[in-house]
Amino acid sequence: IRKIAELMMKFYCLIILAVCLNLADGIVREYYMDGPSTCGQTIIIYNDIINLAARSPISTPNPRRVCTTYLRSGYTDSYYYIKVEWTATIKDCAFSLTIYEGSTPSGAPIKSFRCLGDQENSGVVEVRNSTITVQRDQGSDFVQPHNTFNLSISTFRNQYAATEVSGGTSKGTSKLPTGVIMGFVIGLFAMTIFCR
Repeated sequence: IRKIAELMMKFYCLIILAVCLNLADGIVREYYMDGPSTCGQTIIIYNDIINLAARSPISTPNPRRVCTTYLRSGYTDSYYYIKVEWTATIKDCAFSLTIYEGSTPSGAPIKSFRCLGDQENSGVVEVRNSTITVQRDQGSDFVQPHNTFNLSISTFRNQYAATEVSGGTSKGTSKLPTGVIMGFVIGLFAMTIFCR
């Protein structure tokens, strides 16, 4: 019976390790551009997905007229870029949503949304930079419920650039995402504490 109990404990420890690995990877974080906590913030993206939406489910009194949010890949590997998927319906021509490459809201935009009418616009763009800036200008301080958007922002690793530069192999970088590594460490820690 003791042998069976030990085997069951080891089995449970493996389950804990698997759960830790899955929890640390692909987490979705929600941000709303009508909230004061999102405006002016730099959001670091690793292996998670950032959903940047027009409005919070809880109404925000007196949202800022202009809200600028900066999104940056947390990876130090220069081959990690940012991917943006969007759906937007912008009916009011005084309202605009603009995505810029880099860390300032200036220059030629990657994508700009304004005066779309009743038509929903959707698409995907892969930005060859590790930083983007998203700026929302609503033209007035009133809440405009007919202007909606949702941006799903994530990082991706450009495998072709990494292999071209290093002659076929990527040197000095891990192919495992940070979430997997952190989950593995957390799982090992849990196993050493609970599985003695």
